[in-house]
Amino acid sequence: MTSAVQSAYESLPPTSARLYRLVGVEAPPLLDPAAAAVLGELSQDAASGHLRVLADAGLLAERHDQPWLGPCYRMTHPVLRHARRCAAEAESDDAVRDAMGRWVRWLLATFTRAERLITPDHRELDRDVAGAPGWPDFRDEAGALEWLTARQDDLRTAVYVAAEYGWDELVWQLVHAAWPLFQRIRPLALWVELLEQGLAAARRTGDRLAQREMLTASVGVLRGLHRYGGAAVRASEALTLAREDSDSLAEAQALHGLGACHHARGEEPVALAVLGEAMEIRRGLGYTRGVGLSRLVVGLVHLEAERPMDAMAQLAVAREELEEAEDRFNAARALAWLGRAHSRAGRPDAAFRLGSEALGEFRATGSPPWQARALYLLGQSTEDHHDSERAVHLYARAVALAATASPSDVDHYTEALNRVAGGDGTSAASAESAPGDGPPS
Repeated sequence: MTSAVQSAYESLPPTSARLYRLVGVEAPPLLDPAAAAVLGELSQDAASGHLRVLADAGLLAERHDQPWLGPCYRMTHPVLRHARRCAAEAESDDAVRDAMGRWVRWLLATFTRAERLITPDHRELDRDVAGAPGWPDFRDEAGALEWLTARQDDLRTAVYVAAEYGWDELVWQLVHAAWPLFQRIRPLALWVELLEQGLAAARRTGDRLAQREMLTASVGVLRGLHRYGGAAVRASEALTLAREDSDSLAEAQALHGLGACHHARGEEPVALAVLGEAMEIRRGLGYTRGVGLSRLVVGLVHLEAERPMDAMAQLAVAREELEEAEDRFNAARALAWLGRAHSRAGRPDAAFRLGSEALGEFRATGSPPWQARALYLLGQSTEDHHDSERAVHLYARAVALAATASPSDVDHYTEALNRVAGGDGTSAASAESAPGDGPPS
């Protein structure tokens, strides 16, 4: 195999050979003409041609899992080892470092463009993207989210490359820019892994704002993993930093996270008090979206305390505030829970109408995990009103979608399906091919 690879390599034109070596340094998991162009300082058309040369020589294997991106490739492990040896022999340390820097900054710039389009209210922080190419140019949220989803492995690789080279600012900036991926798609294991890297990098730089952002983001993912004690510790640390730095926006965010932790742990009075403090600060800042997000959690506290009328009042206003802030995704979350509150108040028709509307919104905003969550909530509402057949149908759809969109939730949704269907629920789940988030919190 080695002799065949070496022979193929020796037959390459010089530019193709150089691209082969640079690709082999870290082998971007999703190698397309855009990534190759950045690494090799080429136009995308030229990069596409050289990739075909490498593929024809048997040095790249074509990928077929992202057809919308056009031709994509990967290196097999034996070829990768050979390419790295060639790079070590023929490329200077500076050349390799420059290529890796171009690729990392291009990913950062592209993640940032997607971030600004999908989550324009996400706090803007500095981005070290000077000179990075301006493509792809996303036309809509759906395209941007699809691109982010496809690049998850690239993101992870880039974070570790940046850490290896000591580019700590780039480490935490990459993690921060990936917020819409984490919010909509919720790859929890990847999220917590990269947040740990981002927090460590922010601490090494001494950038306190970056530390606060990494800490408050960690609160959300740790809650999603049901690690409520660790989430509360991170929220408290973020709150201390925010108050020391007189950062009211970060203070309110930390209080919101802390209140959500108290809610998840069943500490209702403390949760309401802390969330009320967060809402007061956010209201004073004129941050309508933030008020709506905190009010949404207040609504959940009332809902789980079996006060559906109070929950309905809070969730209806939260939805209005989030719609006013043009936060369609979180407005849909408020709507989904509002449907549950109507169900608990004995209003099944309104519950199903609102829950179905929320499901449509999650489809439109591109969040399969929350589509599964919406199906689960609809199943709960139909179960409330003794429509077991419909509940089985909805729970089965939630299980089927969560199997690919949010695997950590499959057991929870399957438990509900089994409870209503009886037995192991296997036939009901497998019968549903229709195309997700953890248990309600």
